[in-house]
Amino acid sequence: MSDENTNETPVTPENTETSKKKPAFASFLEKLRSAIDSGVEVSKKGISSAGSAISDFGDKSVLRIELSQLNGRAEKIYAQLGKYAVETFLSQENSTLSAGDEKINSWLTDIKDLRAKIQEKEKALNPPQE
Repeated sequence: MSDENTNETPVTPENTETSKKKPAFASFLEKLRSAIDSGVEVSKKGISSAGSAISDFGDKSVLRIELSQLNGRAEKIYAQLGKYAVETFLSQENSTLSAGDEKINSWLTDIKDLRAKIQEKEKALNPPQE
C-alpha cells in the first residue's frame, strides 16, 4: 500500500482547492473593503454638506425673523405718523405739518434707521451673485 501512495502527489496547502480560492477571496475582500471605504467617504461628505445646508437654513431663518420684526416696527411708526397727521388735520383744518415738528422728526429718524437695518438684513439674506 505504501507503493501506491508514493505515486500520488502529496497534499500540501499550495495544491489544494481552497488555496487556489484564497487569492481570489482576498481580492474580493480588498475590493469590498475599498468599496466600503469609498461609501464611508461619500457619506462623510454628504453629512458635511447636509450640516452646512442646515446651518445656512438656520441662519437665513433668523434673518427672516429679524426682517419681519424690523418691518413690523416700521409699520407701527408709519401708523403713529399717519394717526398723528390725521388727528392734527382734523383738529386744526388749516394746520401744516413738517419734518421740523418734534414728533414727526423723531419718527422720521426712527424710520430712516429701520430702513438701513432692513436693507442690511436683506443684503445678508440675498447676497449679490457673482
